[in-house]
Amino acid sequence: MLEKLLVALLNCSAFTTNQNIIRECGGLSCLVTLLTHPKKTIIIKAVQVLSNLAMNEKNQACLKDSVFEIIKNLEYCDVLDDDDVITEHLKLMVNLSVTNTAHEEIMTGAQAFFDILCRSHSEKIQKEVLRLLVNLSCNTNNLEGLLGLKPLLILQTFMLTDNQDDIVLRAVTIVANLLSSPDGYTEQQQAVITEHLNVLYGELMRLLDHTDENIQSQAKRALRSIFAFRMMYTT
Repeated sequence: MLEKLLVALLNCSAFTTNQNIIRECGGLSCLVTLLTHPKKTIIIKAVQVLSNLAMNEKNQACLKDSVFEIIKNLEYCDVLDDDDVITEHLKLMVNLSVTNTAHEEIMTGAQAFFDILCRSHSEKIQKEVLRLLVNLSCNTNNLEGLLGLKPLLILQTFMLTDNQDDIVLRAVTIVANLLSSPDGYTEQQQAVITEHLNVLYGELMRLLDHTDENIQSQAKRALRSIFAFRMMYTT
């Protein structure tokens, strides 16, 4: 019965009017409590409904305090056995991160996101983590926290051309975002970037010959930032 109710909610929760009604009736907190349900199918359906609801800015504001619980659920998941649960949780986080409303809360899970990215062999999961990191890296307030995790070495592996194009595109976009403020780095951030600059430069140069124009464009954007960085900090 509960699963059928969640399917019905999933079908109607894509519409703004219904999203508002569900929030006003206290549905968000009820759905969040289902994230710890013993049945995996219930968890997945509840997260899918929340993902739809998270596209509503007022709902994003209401869900901010639940982000810590969502991150905790992700950390408890087995990266090798819980593909579907992890993927749906990540999709929820992606939708919550479309605006900056909950970025501060989501950034508390940044280390967990990179851990999942490194440990998972699932391209489906990798894509969702990278989508999330693209959104977070667009916000300059998050750059210090992201660079503090030394992400450039990790991202380089996803920029290799034997990856799927959409994975390469997201990885190089994150790198371009992280390098987009060359005049505003602390000494510690400068050291993190400088440590990987030469290898990063080589990977970006290779991407200039990529068949995908969007990948080429992001590689050029990152390279322009590297040139600016070198002029400011290595002369």
